[in-house]
Amino acid sequence: MIAETGSRPGREIYRRTMANHTLQECERSEEITGRRVVIEDYDGSHATLCRRGLWVGRDILFVQTVALCFEHDPDRLNVFWSLQNDTEILYPVPGTGPTGIVPNTPGIRWIWPYQGLQHRIAFVGVPGATPFAVQAQVLYQEEAGGPIITGPSASVEVSGRRTVWPPDKLAEEERCRQAWYDILSRYVRWKEPRTGEPVMWLDEIHGRDAHEVAALVDQVEAGGDDPELIAAVEQELSARVLRAQVRAARRAR
Repeated sequence: MIAETGSRPGREIYRRTMANHTLQECERSEEITGRRVVIEDYDGSHATLCRRGLWVGRDILFVQTVALCFEHDPDRLNVFWSLQNDTEILYPVPGTGPTGIVPNTPGIRWIWPYQGLQHRIAFVGVPGATPFAVQAQVLYQEEAGGPIITGPSASVEVSGRRTVWPPDKLAEEERCRQAWYDILSRYVRWKEPRTGEPVMWLDEIHGRDAHEVAALVDQVEAGGDDPELIAAVEQELSARVLRAQVRAARRAR
């Protein structure tokens, strides 16, 4: 590995390559630090289509470490990293690191080089940290002072807590989700329902949006003497479902 040092590289000298190098998650570990009761109020701004009222569960708190490894043997490369779509670039200069806060992700920090290796980077969530998606892009040079090459990227979820809800609450929620999917499938005209299709996009309908979607469904199922209103309500439901699916697809990237 080339121990290249210098100032932060300029974006204008980046280029891409089709080199057969792989980026993979090579470590995911948790060290439990505590537990606590959690009470979540799903009324008002926290409402979802299938969660209402007070839910009582427990939080498991832990330190989570997620590491990414860029495998490039037998090539000798100078590897560094771009985080959160170039919000921060980690480059091997004197005095750099070895740790810092991941931009826009409270409670999550990076460690680099990880285990003494430039081609490894770790992200650590402190106990209680809200889950966040961390995006990392590999950048490297094939020789000292050479062009900077854009390598593969990955997005990993890092957190410091996991909430465990009562099984009966979760079972009730699942039945509700399927019922909502069946209801919306009757009124969303651009989309054909498919048996067993995942309904994770329902989670994107929450807060005031959940209350309004429920009101729209009540109105269209009540019918009435105004066919133009019913047609407009069905169009609005279709638009909201589409937006929810787009948000869900973006989160899954």
